[in-house]
Amino acid sequence: MSPTPPFAVHPSWQGEFARRWQVASPLLLVAFVLVQAVVVAAMAIALAVADAPVTGFAVLLVVPPACYLAWFVLARRYLVRPRFWGVRVGALGCVQLCGVALPSAVAGGVVAAVCPALATLAIAGGTVAAHRARRVLFSPEGAAPAATSLPLQWDLRMHPPRLFGSVTADVHALHWHLKPRGLYGLPAALVRGSVPLAEITGVRVVEVGGPGAPLIADGVPVPAGPAVAVGTVRGEVVLAVEDAPTLAHLLDLRLRLAGQGGWAAR
Repeated sequence: MSPTPPFAVHPSWQGEFARRWQVASPLLLVAFVLVQAVVVAAMAIALAVADAPVTGFAVLLVVPPACYLAWFVLARRYLVRPRFWGVRVGALGCVQLCGVALPSAVAGGVVAAVCPALATLAIAGGTVAAHRARRVLFSPEGAAPAATSLPLQWDLRMHPPRLFGSVTADVHALHWHLKPRGLYGLPAALVRGSVPLAEITGVRVVEVGGPGAPLIADGVPVPAGPAVAVGTVRGEVVLAVEDAPTLAHLLDLRLRLAGQGGWAAR
């Protein structure tokens, strides 16, 4: 991987993110590439010993997830998918473990114990490494993530009637969406919105409550509690995120830094 961060960093924060990247990049390689090589090797050993027609099923369970996880890092998808890195490794690792355990059980003997154990340890270590890499890069200490082109994302609190969603800030715009949990890819079920950073005039934390709550979309009121009011040239948008003060602070800093010197155009 590149010795320098593969994302734009404001000049005042380049030293900080050079240090963070030195820690995070090896962890990403371990979690998404090295661990996958170990899991595939464990499957291959088990298949070589097993004398049964389980090859196709085992390969189907192990190889596609391994290819996806390696692609996730090598194609730098982590730059646009800033969450759930550890969940990806752990969840797909459970699927892969089934693909290792099946031929291992057929092979019997030492292989039945060693190959699944090796895969389990690798997947557990990869999950921890992926989580650690994300925590290092996105640690909000000093509002550092706002000084990069990395997307910043927060969960929205549940909106009536049981809508879930998130807010994402990149270096060009602020985006938000809401949808019923479990409904994906249905445009009619989605509430979406965005505003270019250049059109944002201010950010503040507000308390929402009582009758007359602001609407995030037609018929969708903002739930009571702390929220972030984003002033724009077209009006004000109120976003009820889980951590309103942090969003307000990071978004305000990103707004101030984004227009300085064109560094974010990288």
